[in-house]
Amino acid sequence: RDCPTNMCAFDKYVPQLVPILRAKAATSLEVLRSAVRLLGAMGVRASARRVMHDPATAEGLMHVLSFPDSSSQRLHVAIIAALEDMRDTGTLANLLAVEGAPETFWREAHSRNKDVNGPSRGLIGTAMTSAVCRRRLGLRERTKRLVELVEKMTADAPVREEYVVARRAAGAAPAATGDDDDDEVKWPLRDVAALPESDTRALGEIARGLADEAAAD
Repeated sequence: RDCPTNMCAFDKYVPQLVPILRAKAATSLEVLRSAVRLLGAMGVRASARRVMHDPATAEGLMHVLSFPDSSSQRLHVAIIAALEDMRDTGTLANLLAVEGAPETFWREAHSRNKDVNGPSRGLIGTAMTSAVCRRRLGLRERTKRLVELVEKMTADAPVREEYVVARRAAGAAPAATGDDDDDEVKWPLRDVAALPESDTRALGEIARGLADEAAAD
């Protein structure tokens, strides 16, 4: 990737990846994986980004990403990082239009592997800035997943204050469980500015996306 000669050769032959990714049904998974691995490795090149942006290649690309990546090669890391670096909502909209793609995006964002969930959460943040992407992410159907994602992203932020809110009015009967903890809810106020820049940016984009969605509803 760092060799100028290799980069020029890649730019010359990258169009050959397009028919491979387009012919998902007639192409073996290993060939598709090789094409996606090459795209991820050369994601900084404009020629590779044009291939990823092409709506006709979206199905082949998402077909590979739909398989949980537990291999030592970590194929998903490079391509997801390349997509996150692009920060192009048009490309994300094309990918999210593929059947099953939203679930893949949410799954990777919730991954326990930091190499995967970091750029994946950045993708969710970028997608939240686009009305088309927000609709295709299925926010209404996946509200719980979004809430859980924000909780995970802010879990390492230091707590500055904590508020306690009563669940029931004063003098009301205790909760049916008899557990006093059910009578109040504690809300920590976390300093997200202390998080890495990539996390604060994604959280900011999610917040703005939710505000835009609420204003449009």
